[in-house]
Amino acid sequence: MPETDSATMSKLLANPSVTNEHVDFSQRYDELFRRLSKVQRFTADCNWGDDLDEGPFLLLPYLAQAKNVATIARIRARVHRTQDKEEQIVKDLRSLYTLSGHVASSPILINVLVHFAMEKIGAASIAENLAYFSKEALGKIKTGIAQAPQGKKIADTVETEKHFMAGWLREQLRAIEAEGPDGPAKAYEQAEHLVRNMFDTNESDAVWESFQEAGGNSVAALIGLLDRAASDYEALEALCRQSSSDYLKQIEQFDLESKESANPVRRWIFPTMTRSKTREIGTDIVNAMLEAAIVAQLNGTTPLSLTKSLNGGQTFRRSAFEREGKTIGFLLESQPTSPSAQRHLFLLTPINGLIMSGPQAGEAMK
Repeated sequence: MPETDSATMSKLLANPSVTNEHVDFSQRYDELFRRLSKVQRFTADCNWGDDLDEGPFLLLPYLAQAKNVATIARIRARVHRTQDKEEQIVKDLRSLYTLSGHVASSPILINVLVHFAMEKIGAASIAENLAYFSKEALGKIKTGIAQAPQGKKIADTVETEKHFMAGWLREQLRAIEAEGPDGPAKAYEQAEHLVRNMFDTNESDAVWESFQEAGGNSVAALIGLLDRAASDYEALEALCRQSSSDYLKQIEQFDLESKESANPVRRWIFPTMTRSKTREIGTDIVNAMLEAAIVAQLNGTTPLSLTKSLNGGQTFRRSAFEREGKTIGFLLESQPTSPSAQRHLFLLTPINGLIMSGPQAGEAMK
């Protein structure tokens, strides 16, 4: 894959015009997308060869490249639109969604989060080109999204993350305890170094202090804290497997209990997991918005009021998007009081360089 830097991609995305630089950039990846188009034939889960025994220090270099592919596809769609290459845009977008699903075939939290990011980039690309696509092209895109691998969910990663974080740390501490030839003080010092290195530098002091406050004053006591976290992981997985509506009703109380938990494992690791679940629900909402907009475009109707079942009900509010007194698209917004609330722009007049989702949807990129 040719080298890509985020600064260049951000600059190209923010430019409302398609320049020679855009064209040159797009052509640089012709061979990559020719090869990626073959990925659509494969339906079995991809084995990335991830060695989970590496724990939190596992390197996953393919994730950054995969996310870059999504952004490149979005830039290429703009170029190909000016060249009237609709079929190539469809191929690229279908390849994006297929690759995204394969990224999430590995039940690792960061893989699933990159999958969400790629799907949102794909949705943005389709939304900003919605009016350009013929009905045939939109139908192919809709089918491609539906046929792409679905990938793992956040609930599927809980067991992996348990092994990845608490399980890995427990095994390392047991090894230190067994080998400790220099006595318990030296072993405890090694344990402290290990725990600190697992967390961000800005958090390491607070994390270690919380382990000590919880009674982790020896290697054996630290192992005990990790062992006692097992039931908490079971509760976390059960929560993440609930319907979106039931999850959102319980998450505030669950997060409060995690924050106040005497067990540092729950206090420091679980908030990342629940934030990720909330992000999953948000991505599901965006995908539902996208599907509703595509169906409305295919049927020649206006999505004034759209309801989509997402393990519960989700209603989108529609409003017109105007520029210079002209309606050039529409905004779909989900329930504003929900932590997973989404706001997405769909253009009926293709314009480049706009933010397509989030609170700033419709504003110019910077």
